[in-house]
Amino acid sequence: MAHTSGLFEGSDGQMVFTHNLKLLEENKYWLAGRLIGMSLMQDGPGFGCLNPTVYRLICGLPCDVYEFDEGLLADKDFVNTVQQVQKIKKKYNNFVKHTITKPDHQAQSKIPCGFRYCS
Repeated sequence: MAHTSGLFEGSDGQMVFTHNLKLLEENKYWLAGRLIGMSLMQDGPGFGCLNPTVYRLICGLPCDVYEFDEGLLADKDFVNTVQQVQKIKKKYNNFVKHTITKPDHQAQSKIPCGFRYCS
């Protein structure tokens, strides 16, 4: 089902959901969720083809989404967007770390603090 439905992309054990509006409008994702849920309720097999991080997210289990391998995604435009967001987050974290450890530098360089400049 996973390989031929168009709902998922990737290799076995590392599959992620596709972005397909037509399948969404046809309620195919909903149907797949119902089938998987019915299987699990009857002690059937789980859905082992999903990426472990995606599976943990669906089940509400703790997971580290920052360790997700965006290389598993087939949509290269989306992968590019994810990588840009990760770079921005890293720069932001470095900025926060630097301003916390060296507050004098922040005051001297007039880096904005909220709605006013630190001085």
